[in-house]
Amino acid sequence: MPEKAPATASLTGPQQWLIAVLRHGALPQLEAKHTEELIETARSEGVLLLAEYRLQSHPQRASIGHEFLHELTQSAHTDTLEQLAMLAEQAKVFRALTEANFPFLVLKGGALAHWLYPQATLRVITDLDILLPGKQHLAVLQSVLSELGYAPVQGNAMAIESAFEKAGGPYGQYSVDAHWRLFNSMQLQQLFSYHELQAEAQLLPGQPGVFGLGPVHALFNACGHRAIGLSQRGIQGLQAANALRWLWDMHALAQSFTEQQWQQVLTLSAEKQLSALMAEALATAQQYFGSPLPETLLQALHRQSGTEVHQLRTFSHWRRYQWREFLASAPHWSGRFRWLQHTVFLDSPSIQARYGQHGGRVGRYLRRLFAALKRVLQ
Repeated sequence: MPEKAPATASLTGPQQWLIAVLRHGALPQLEAKHTEELIETARSEGVLLLAEYRLQSHPQRASIGHEFLHELTQSAHTDTLEQLAMLAEQAKVFRALTEANFPFLVLKGGALAHWLYPQATLRVITDLDILLPGKQHLAVLQSVLSELGYAPVQGNAMAIESAFEKAGGPYGQYSVDAHWRLFNSMQLQQLFSYHELQAEAQLLPGQPGVFGLGPVHALFNACGHRAIGLSQRGIQGLQAANALRWLWDMHALAQSFTEQQWQQVLTLSAEKQLSALMAEALATAQQYFGSPLPETLLQALHRQSGTEVHQLRTFSHWRRYQWREFLASAPHWSGRFRWLQHTVFLDSPSIQARYGQHGGRVGRYLRRLFAALKRVLQ
């Protein structure tokens, strides 16, 4: 029997239908006029391929119209070819880095696709995230990637990641994001060291010499990534904190965990003072997909979060989050204002894409200022 749908009243009809497909829940009525919207929503949520795969064994598949199933299959075929192109480029990068004996760990979907999902193409990846032992390795990384046609992207000089891109691929460009901290947040940047993560890293199947985060650290990475995006309510689609692809990562990890791994999650949450953020992310995944969490886990996380530094109210509120980021950016006020200057006046390609070309740099600054004022007044 299909499972009961979760309480997700704020979601759109297509989102609710996709969640029901993914968790093998009772399917809401699907009207023919919503077919195109549903496929586009599945793409924007990063789960079209996963939904098509899960639908193959759904107990209510026979009740779905043949026309929709045909369109979904055709769309999935197109997207599979795109993901195969992304995986082929990823393999080239892996091979170049390993041949150069360059130290790195693979983060997020670039690693999870190879061991957590039944097929690597089911986890949509739009870029490749890697973790370096430190910023001092960037010059060597740039040298290796340049041989493959990648060039560095202008970014915040005080950021804790750097991007490299080259033209091509299904999304117009291939991108490698190099991090030297697990979390792209000033408040969380010191919590996990490279060597700590490397000690529990696991070899990625079919990728000789390439390692990704171990399962427990991968869960922290996924939950922390969600927490960092909670205050950015204007972001939609693949990069939104609530995007189904991120939540399914957490759900799939939870499905694979042993009692010992859950105990490690509880212990590490207390040690890193991340209990509140972990509890929120895991509770959300459970609400959406019925994730199999230990009965007392959420209660234990809430209990130990009471005296911790990193609280949900900071990460879910834009003004509080930005203020804490400012304070954590440097130990002294001069460094903090230097970080603020680099952040405010950054005009990177991602900023240009988000705020448009109208009016040039001045126009983008004005639109960013207006957006920031709206958030401050909320």
